[in-house]
Amino acid sequence: MPLSATELHSTSTALPKHHASVLYNLGAAHLADARDADSTIVRLNRDLGALRIEGSDIAQDVSTFVLRDSLRRDLMKLERSIDSSYAAAVSWNKAALRLAPADDDARRNLVLAQRAFDARRRAREAQDQRNKDKDANKELGVRALAIMQQADSLVEQYRFNKALELMQQGLREDPSLKQKEEYMKKLETVTNAAKASRASGTTSPLLGSSFALLPPRHSQTPRARDPPMPASIAHRANM
Repeated sequence: MPLSATELHSTSTALPKHHASVLYNLGAAHLADARDADSTIVRLNRDLGALRIEGSDIAQDVSTFVLRDSLRRDLMKLERSIDSSYAAAVSWNKAALRLAPADDDARRNLVLAQRAFDARRRAREAQDQRNKDKDANKELGVRALAIMQQADSLVEQYRFNKALELMQQGLREDPSLKQKEEYMKKLETVTNAAKASRASGTTSPLLGSSFALLPPRHSQTPRARDPPMPASIAHRANM
């Protein structure tokens, strides 16, 4: 974690001049980390965009949903790490310049890191505003919220088919539910997995994996990972 401005100033002014290279190297390392993470984000976004839910293979659909969710979590972590790395690069290069004001490499890296950090901040603020505008225009209606709550309750009871039917009917009544389209696709995948499990007469591991795709949408606190679905209630998934 980068030091505060006060800590950096007191530390850098107390160090011998030749330690400027140490501070420069720290800044360069953080700048390189941020750029590597940026490149990784481009690749992950490309991989994410290539994922398709075809609906013809239940196991493949479950695997694709799991992979998509995992990639999205990785992207969120990388976004946070990039901001932290650019901030650290700015801090360490400033500290290096206090000891060696004539160090052009440190000055160049400082400019690069500061520009990248500022550009990301502006882009994030612009995206936040777009999201707010989008949310304002596409807020779930009162009926849609009630449907989502009912669907969540049915999911908690492992009644995935009923939850899916409720959501599909609700979409016809309230178009704002279209923004929950991925949730409905996951419900459909879980329902298909449940049907396949019931047809085979066993509780397939695939069913447990598919159930993990459906965390509650409106819970105030995260729920712990669910255990495999008990065989005694597996048949309820088709209810």
